[in-house]
Amino acid sequence: MILVEWESKAAFENNCNDPELADLHGYRVRGTDKYIWQLYDKLEDLRPFLK
Repeated sequence: MILVEWESKAAFENNCNDPELADLHGYRVRGTDKYIWQLYDKLEDLRPFLK
């Protein structure tokens, strides 16, 4: 599991849509057999899953 905290949803979307980073997506997909994006508004929303 990789947990990344972004400044805002807009910052996350800007990263995902940045054409200069587009070629990195293939590395993420090929780097795992279970690739799922899960977005949360704040870290506290994850607490039930981290127990």
